[in-house]
Amino acid sequence: MPPAASPLLPRHPRFWLAYGGAWLLAWLLHVLAGLEAQRGPWAGWEAAYQATWALWPALLLGIAVVPWVG
Repeated sequence: MPPAASPLLPRHPRFWLAYGGAWLLAWLLHVLAGLEAQRGPWAGWEAAYQATWALWPALLLGIAVVPWVG
Protein backbone atom coordinates (compact mmCIF):
# COMPACT_ATOMS: atom_id res chain seq x y z
CA MET A 1 0.00 0.00 0.00
CA PRO A 2 1.49 3.40 -0.97
CA PRO A 3 2.08 5.95 1.80
CA ALA A 4 -0.55 8.63 2.33
CA ALA A 5 0.15 11.84 0.48
CA SER A 6 1.05 14.77 2.68
CA PRO A 7 -0.80 18.03 1.92
CA LEU A 8 2.57 19.81 1.86
CA LEU A 9 4.09 17.59 -0.81
CA PRO A 10 3.34 18.25 -4.47
CA ARG A 11 0.70 15.87 -5.72
CA HIS A 12 0.92 17.22 -9.24
CA PRO A 13 4.55 17.89 -10.20
CA ARG A 14 3.55 19.54 -13.49
CA PHE A 15 1.48 22.09 -11.56
CA TRP A 16 4.41 22.95 -9.28
CA LEU A 17 6.73 23.26 -12.28
CA ALA A 18 4.26 25.65 -13.89
CA TYR A 19 3.95 27.59 -10.62
CA GLY A 20 7.72 27.87 -10.32
CA GLY A 21 8.00 28.89 -13.97
CA ALA A 22 5.39 31.61 -13.53
CA TRP A 23 7.19 32.91 -10.44
CA LEU A 24 10.51 32.88 -12.29
CA LEU A 25 8.96 34.79 -15.20
CA ALA A 26 7.51 37.38 -12.80
CA TRP A 27 10.93 37.70 -11.15
CA LEU A 28 12.67 38.17 -14.49
CA LEU A 29 10.16 40.79 -15.63
CA HIS A 30 10.56 42.59 -12.30
CA VAL A 31 14.35 42.62 -12.77
CA LEU A 32 14.06 43.87 -16.33
CA ALA A 33 11.67 46.63 -15.27
CA GLY A 34 14.14 47.79 -12.60
CA LEU A 35 17.17 47.57 -14.84
CA GLU A 36 18.54 50.72 -16.38
CA ALA A 37 21.36 50.01 -18.81
CA GLN A 38 22.82 53.50 -18.53
CA ARG A 39 23.62 53.07 -14.81
CA GLY A 40 26.17 50.31 -15.33
CA PRO A 41 26.42 46.67 -14.29
CA TRP A 42 25.72 47.32 -10.61
CA ALA A 43 22.11 48.25 -11.50
CA GLY A 44 21.54 44.64 -12.58
CA TRP A 45 22.48 43.29 -9.14
CA GLU A 46 20.36 45.95 -7.47
CA ALA A 47 17.36 45.11 -9.66
CA ALA A 48 17.74 41.38 -8.90
CA TYR A 49 18.00 42.14 -5.17
CA GLN A 50 14.85 44.28 -5.22
CA ALA A 51 12.92 41.70 -7.27
CA THR A 52 13.90 38.91 -4.89
CA TRP A 53 12.77 40.82 -1.80
CA ALA A 54 9.56 41.99 -3.48
CA LEU A 55 8.45 38.56 -4.75
CA TRP A 56 9.44 36.07 -2.04
CA PRO A 57 6.26 36.65 0.04
CA ALA A 58 4.11 35.76 -2.95
CA LEU A 59 6.12 32.60 -3.54
CA LEU A 60 5.85 31.43 0.07
CA LEU A 61 2.16 32.32 0.31
CA GLY A 62 1.42 30.38 -2.86
CA ILE A 63 3.33 27.32 -1.64
CA ALA A 64 1.51 27.46 1.70
CA VAL A 65 -2.02 28.04 0.37
CA VAL A 66 -2.24 26.15 -2.93
CA PRO A 67 -2.27 22.59 -1.51
CA TRP A 68 -5.41 23.33 0.50
CA VAL A 69 -7.18 25.25 -2.25
CA GLY A 70 -6.63 22.71 -5.03
